[in-house]
Amino acid sequence: MRQLHLSVTVPLVADVGATLAVATEVVTRNPRVLKDPPPMVGITAIGDGSIRIGIDPWVKVTDVGPAEAELFRALTEHFHGRGIWLGPAPSDVRLVDGAALTAAR
Repeated sequence: MRQLHLSVTVPLVADVGATLAVATEVVTRNPRVLKDPPPMVGITAIGDGSIRIGIDPWVKVTDVGPAEAELFRALTEHFHGRGIWLGPAPSDVRLVDGAALTAAR
């Protein structure tokens, strides 16, 4: 067996509880993911305008490639379907007296 190390980035303003719940749901529903040991899902980093979610399920060695592809697709579809956007929050860059000011939305 092998542990996958997947991650997705969501805006800092995302609902963390909903984000973790969706990621856990997607991983536990995939038939290639082993039940024991259980997958780990949690926040792995907080950056400027974003939160990185780590998703670390265990799969059979022969399922590594297919499981990774299936999980990324399902994560993307489920996040978008629930209004949770992937990637950092959009930001505005404005020039004020020739100096760039950046503000996250």
